[in-house]
Amino acid sequence: MSPRHVPADTVVLPPQLTARLRGLIRRVRRLQMARGGALTLAVALAALLIIMAVDAAVLIAADGVRWGLTLGGVLFTATTCWAALVRPLRQPLSLVRMARVLETRHPELQERISSALELLAMGDAAAAQGSRQLIDLLARDARVDLARVSARQEFRGDSQRPALAGAGAVLLILVLLLVVWPRQTTLLLKRAVAPHRTFDNLHAAAMTVEPGDTRLLAGQPLTLRLRVPVDNGHRAEVAIETAGRPPALERMRRVSASDAREHVFALTLPSVQESFRYRLRLGPGLTRRYRVEVIPPPAHGDLTLSYRFPPHTGLTDTQLVVSAACPIRAIAGTRLRLSTQLNRPLESTLLLGDRRLPPTTAAGTEVHWEWRLATNTATQWALALRDASGFTNALAWAGYQVEPDYPPDVQLTYPSGASFTLPTYGLLRMSYALSDDFGLGTVKLNVKGEGDFNEWALDVQVEPKGPNRWVVNRELALAEFQLGGVRQLRIWLSVDDNLPPELGGPNRSRSRLIALNLDDRQTRSLADQVRVPQRDNLTNLIAQAAAKLDEAALAIGQLKQEALAATNLAEAVRAQVAAAATQAAEAAERVDQAAREAAPSLFAGVVPELRETTREALVPALAETEAVLLAEPETRAEQAQRSLDALQQAAAETKELLGEIAARDERLGRAAAIENLAGLERQQAEQARARQMLGEEMAAWQKRQEALAAQLRETGQNPPEAAATEPPAAEAAPAAEAQPAPAQPLPPPPPSPDDVVDAMLAANEALAQPREKPVDEAALLKARETEALARQTQQAANRAREAAREAGRLARDRDLLAEAQRRAA
Repeated sequence: MSPRHVPADTVVLPPQLTARLRGLIRRVRRLQMARGGALTLAVALAALLIIMAVDAAVLIAADGVRWGLTLGGVLFTATTCWAALVRPLRQPLSLVRMARVLETRHPELQERISSALELLAMGDAAAAQGSRQLIDLLARDARVDLARVSARQEFRGDSQRPALAGAGAVLLILVLLLVVWPRQTTLLLKRAVAPHRTFDNLHAAAMTVEPGDTRLLAGQPLTLRLRVPVDNGHRAEVAIETAGRPPALERMRRVSASDAREHVFALTLPSVQESFRYRLRLGPGLTRRYRVEVIPPPAHGDLTLSYRFPPHTGLTDTQLVVSAACPIRAIAGTRLRLSTQLNRPLESTLLLGDRRLPPTTAAGTEVHWEWRLATNTATQWALALRDASGFTNALAWAGYQVEPDYPPDVQLTYPSGASFTLPTYGLLRMSYALSDDFGLGTVKLNVKGEGDFNEWALDVQVEPKGPNRWVVNRELALAEFQLGGVRQLRIWLSVDDNLPPELGGPNRSRSRLIALNLDDRQTRSLADQVRVPQRDNLTNLIAQAAAKLDEAALAIGQLKQEALAATNLAEAVRAQVAAAATQAAEAAERVDQAAREAAPSLFAGVVPELRETTREALVPALAETEAVLLAEPETRAEQAQRSLDALQQAAAETKELLGEIAARDERLGRAAAIENLAGLERQQAEQARARQMLGEEMAAWQKRQEALAAQLRETGQNPPEAAATEPPAAEAAPAAEAQPAPAQPLPPPPPSPDDVVDAMLAANEALAQPREKPVDEAALLKARETEALARQTQQAANRAREAAREAGRLARDRDLLAEAQRRAA
């Protein structure tokens, strides 16, 4: 039976053989790596120095040349590395081969080492073919032979010394260059190993470029400057490279003085619209590429302003779309929303005067602000935009005004005075004009007695008269109040607007105070108390104007012909003419003042006549008077005569205004009398209605009267004649109970209805009379006044008829009462 075969890969060789052989293999590999690495390094450094030398000696403007030099050096170095390092290391070096190498170099070993290795590697197969003792003997001899072999002696480093020396020499040259010219050598080294990046060449190392790499907004100018310490007469140029277009070459202009230490070249681009790269060239010097990044200025799109007004205003919510900041003006309490789209991600802020509001919401380039307008703000607003580079937009300021909700305006239009006197049974008519920006709330008429007397707050009816305008007409019958001993009342109208409390409302206003004195001896009506002061004021102003015109005419008339014919006017004459002109100017001012004061009064109808007189009489008279001082000596007397005639004519027409005021005053007086009579009739009718008995009360009273009459007939104390002429005290007592005494004295007896009608017809005839001097400008106002006065008269007449009917019914009631008294008697 043959022995079992053992595979060679499972055979464990003696460690004495393998350790020595593997040490020899490592020695060989180290020598190969050292030699190959030194050769590769030497070639790489040599290629680098060659590239640097070429770059320093030749102007390399194209990037392809730099890439070619660098790639050539890399290729040469890679080839050397493959041949001297990679390929030797790739060759296999086994234990048997190393043993044969030793046996080749030492023939005396007689291939014992390799034979031992081969037999041991065969395992059981070797033992089957030969003696096991012979194999062990051969292995022992191989171990003895390997023990005498030294790795350092067998494989010395003589072959790698030339490579190491070459690499050291090239490296020393490079180090010396770095020590002597560090900046230049470093620059050349960078250019050699990094062709993908742009660097200044060796001759451009001393150049200074401004601004270098920069970023600016589109449309802004850009100035490129090149500073060099020495100028050898070369031309400075700028190569501008824009994407999609061939490079453009621009010549730079020298801006420094010829004797300056530093030479400066510059080129200005007036408006830069797109990004580009540029590099500067001066002789053999060529700078690296600089980048100019052009970005659009921070901007926004259309602005959307949404106004949401407070509900009490009644205004419809609006939305505006504008391209730029526009004035913002709205009522306090309005909610405002501002929306816009930015051209790129920006930091945005809303400027409201000194306030800075960040966006309420921001999603990408969409930003929104929302805020409520505060009260009483008047400033400016703008949108401030800023990008990451610090560029900002040009602020476009616009007005920003928040209007407050103004208090209501309350004007007492009638009566026009401040203090009046009426009897305690009188009637006070008041008219108010109200206005508010949005609407009214509570309107009350307040009546306050003197001292600690009560205060009444009466409801009034408000009539609309246009957008945000109302009127209040109220008649206050003083007999309705329990005045007692009150002798003075204060009356005013208080008005609240509709501003809600959450916005600080409501706003409250009050009218001008009316001081009403109570005196039953007063016989003048309220209309007369209003009209007479207005008439007297206008009359005084017109009379003063007429007097001044008379004085001016007198001064001009006193001038002598000799004094006027003199070449140079005497100072006294000149002062006299100037004084006359001053009087005429003051007269015109008085008439103009009368027109202004008459406009809101009862005499508004004479305003056209006043203005016409000023325009057609007073102003020409003043001009003629002033022309006396400017006239030539030969025409000065004629001019003075014309001035005198104009002044006299103006004075005459001014005096005619007094008659016009008096006529109008008479018509207003008649209308006031009719109105007063109608008021008295209506008041008496109301008093009679208050004293009128009901049917049940009258029946009870009649029964008491019949019972009293029967008792009187039985007793016979009083004859029937006396009973018929004078009712007894017992009869007067129930009558007194049925008719309580009034708290104030009865008013004087009213006129009859016939008197009222006659007064109305007389007033109508007076109003129907035509004007003596019809004027186109005044016709319309006169017609309107006549129509208003006629309506007022007609209303008074209607009230008078109603009062007459009430008086007739009262008379019939009195007749019935007398008839009942006679039947009872």
